[in-house]
Amino acid sequence: MSGDWLDSVGWATRNALDATKIVPQGRVMVIADLDITWLPGAFTELESIAQNGIWAMRENRKGLINTGIIAARNTSPFRWLLDQVIEEMDHSGLHDQDALRNVAFDRVNLLPSSFANTKTLGMTKRKDILCYHAICSIADDQESSVEKKKKLLDKFIDGD
Repeated sequence: MSGDWLDSVGWATRNALDATKIVPQGRVMVIADLDITWLPGAFTELESIAQNGIWAMRENRKGLINTGIIAARNTSPFRWLLDQVIEEMDHSGLHDQDALRNVAFDRVNLLPSSFANTKTLGMTKRKDILCYHAICSIADDQESSVEKKKKLLDKFIDGD
């Protein structure tokens, strides 16, 4: 979680803030990682949920924030939050997720567990899942993180 990877998440966060200048004020925005499998109804649900507040994916059963999905209306509090995340990243050297956790306080709500990931998959009935985020795949000597994520996504899609 350093070097080029850290630079890339900083770049992505800055792009998200820049996108708020293009998206009409008040419209719902969804910022999401690429390693998410979306299922029918996910965006309709996000549109509804994000009408009230800023929402982020749940990291685990304890309720930590995961930046795999952030949904909110394009409002000044949302833009302020993205700006604060960038400032926290620049000053602390943290990645986006830890920076958001440091500045979120009570400003960010947790999405329902139907927006699932590797650590929360068992919290919701399979038929109710709206997306799956393949997190927790750090590269090692045997396999790249991309290969690990592909296996996680394939396993989910195949229903294993």
